Amino acid sequence: MEPRFQEISDRNGRRIDLLVGSLEEAGIKDVEILVLKHSMMANWGEFKANFEWAQEALKLEKTSEVEEAVDHALDHLRPLVRAKFLAAYPSFGEVCQKFKIEFPRYVDQEFKVA
Repeated sequence: MEPRFQEISDRNGRRIDLLVGSLEEAGIKDVEILVLKHSMMANWGEFKANFEWAQEALKLEKTSEVEEAVDHALDHLRPLVRAKFLAAYPSFGEVCQKFKIEFPRYVDQEFKVA
């Protein structure tokens, strides 16, 4: 994961900025537990929520809602792909593939999911 996308915190949730220094300079002890997550995790949550909305709208045959939900999902997926988010969380790739399979017309027209 590129450093610009890293959010590092200690076990108490205190943010740690390593872009300008080392663990030692940040006051981290050898036994400290650190949590690393991608800064675009919220985009992933929004992508999934909109994907689920699109699935539900499809079941109910609400075409305009399907289109709106897929558009919103793609708005969140595009920056995730550019940031190589799925390289940091490869298990999420299955959800993206399912999205591509369930909504190929929208995905193929607007965006190619790797």
